[in-house]
Amino acid sequence: MTSESTLPTHTVFKPQDLTKFGQNHKLPIFVGNLDVGHGGTYSQPFGGDFARVASQWYKWQLKGDKEAEKLFTGTPNGLSKSQGWVVDRKKMN
Repeated sequence: MTSESTLPTHTVFKPQDLTKFGQNHKLPIFVGNLDVGHGGTYSQPFGGDFARVASQWYKWQLKGDKEAEKLFTGTPNGLSKSQGWVVDRKKMN
């Protein structure tokens, strides 16, 4: 489970929001954080890293793209190897 030291400093997440992470025993959960502030990286060219990750998520979830899936699954998953990202997940391969 994520410790408070790895939680983002901006206002989108609050420590109590992730309390339910440990309480969920049925659904898959993926939480990826890159602590760059509320606006993320969307103001960077092509949306920066947030857009890259969001695009890969949609490719995997909506199109079944196996290459995109690797960013979120596996041990370790691809996103956790990306610089600056902190990842927690539960019930995901």
